[in-house]
Amino acid sequence: MLIGQDIWQRVFTARSDRVAAWGGTAAGAYCLVYAVAGAVIGMATKTLHPRLADADQAFAAIVQHALPAGVSVASDRVAVAVLGVLSMALACLLGDVIAALTVAYDLLVGGLLIPVLGGLVWRRGNLQGALASMVAGGSTVLTFMVADGLLANEPIYYGLLAGLVAYVVVSLATRPTEEAVVEAWRRRLAGETRTVR
Repeated sequence: MLIGQDIWQRVFTARSDRVAAWGGTAAGAYCLVYAVAGAVIGMATKTLHPRLADADQAFAAIVQHALPAGVSVASDRVAVAVLGVLSMALACLLGDVIAALTVAYDLLVGGLLIPVLGGLVWRRGNLQGALASMVAGGSTVLTFMVADGLLANEPIYYGLLAGLVAYVVVSLATRPTEEAVVEAWRRRLAGETRTVR
């Protein structure tokens, strides 16, 4: 979950360590509720439609048959059309939910894990290195997904390796982050609210 910017962005933008701690706890509690809600929807669908042919269609079936018309259909028809076309294209390409999640997490891990960890633990790393790592890692993952298949595990490893090399090489080949920015970062990690200009 470290590569999910919805997690770490809350922490890094908090105005104090107390807010960061409560924000992280609240986000975690929300994720648990969200996960339970998905399971409850699946159980309700199984009860109401025990002969559903495809388990991946459970959410669509419960929306279609259980929700009122005003809730189940969005008010903006243009948005429905655009989202429908995009959803159909992705569904044709990926086939099922597991494939979609695999593609998403392969790209996230292969493209973001190295720059996120590098930014946390290596002082010499910089913005240019992080951007190069994201591009190299993400494009490597995509390339090997095409070559090895969408559900292969190898693209993640190749993406991590390419991202690591790009992060280190580009960070060392470019100017380090300005000292004022580094000092502001250190103060932020220490929980100090005073900013350095």
